[in-house]
Formats: sequence, C-alpha cells, structure tokens
Amino acid sequence: MTIRDLRQAGRTDEAMELAMLELTCATRLLAEIDTADSNLHSLLGQRENAVVWAKRNLSWVHYDYLKKFHVENKDEAFIKELENIKALQLGPLEVMFYNNVGV
Repeated sequence: MTIRDLRQAGRTDEAMELAMLELTCATRLLAEIDTADSNLHSLLGQRENAVVWAKRNLSWVHYDYLKKFHVENKDEAFIKELENIKALQLGPLEVMFYNNVGV
C-alpha cells in the first residue's frame, strides 16, 4: 500500500511510519551522492526530487493528524504537528498543502 492508500484507509500511524522511512531513505541517498564521485552528480537532481516528494507525503500525514487533533481538542498535539510541518521546510510551491492547512 502507498502512503496515500494508508491515509485514505484511516491507518495514519502506518502512513506516518512509511512516510518517515521514505524521507530518511531519500535524504540518505542524497547525502551519499553529494559526497560521492562527481560522475554521480547527474543523479543529484533526481534524488533532490525524491526528497521533495517524501516531504510532501509526510506533510499530508501531519495534516491528517492536525485534523484529528483539532476535532479532539488536543491543542498541544495540534501545535506539535504544526511545528513538525514547519520543520519539513516545504518550499513555496506547496500551494495546495498550504491552502488546506489554512496558512
């Protein structure tokens, strides 16, 4: 199942685990290419794109938690999710996400 499939099935915790793993793997690959032989730098753009998509997937899982904590009136957990989203340092092109979050 994809992260999106897990989210749509209400399996948010599993979606979070998979999204975190995806971001970790993409970030590690990017770091390895960045320090490796210069012949590998042609792959750098592809790997940077993988990190962007991993951050997107993870941000939507955080969004699901935002909605959950809002409904449950769990203010501290809600604020923590906002901090987690901020820590992802999403780019300015994530308009659809920002519009949904209400930023």
